[in-house]
Amino acid sequence: MKARILVVEDDQIIQLDVCRHLAELDYQVVGSATSGEEAIKKAVQLQPDLILMDVRLRGALDGVEAARQIRSTLDVAVVYLTAQGGDERTDSSDKVLQPRIAKPFTRRTLRDGIEQALNGR
Repeated sequence: MKARILVVEDDQIIQLDVCRHLAELDYQVVGSATSGEEAIKKAVQLQPDLILMDVRLRGALDGVEAARQIRSTLDVAVVYLTAQGGDERTDSSDKVLQPRIAKPFTRRTLRDGIEQALNGR
């Protein structure tokens, strides 16, 4: 069975690239969101197996807080997408930010991060 994935990324070019890679890897993209607030609504509505969550999002909620709120009600794997080199939030010792995939990513690192998260649940 294909994993059902929600993509949360506010950069449309990156979002399209992620969705293309996921289709080529035979995952099912069930939806996408560009803000933390939209991600929460769609996660509840769509019940994905995994969420690819950009750490930095436009709006009041960043990806870390959106993921925290989603995981308080749903048992869903989250893989964080981060800018290469990270930022203060991802460089901290906060274990909630694992697993993560650095942008730019390759199809292989995307697949490996997703499989790690799905198998670790």
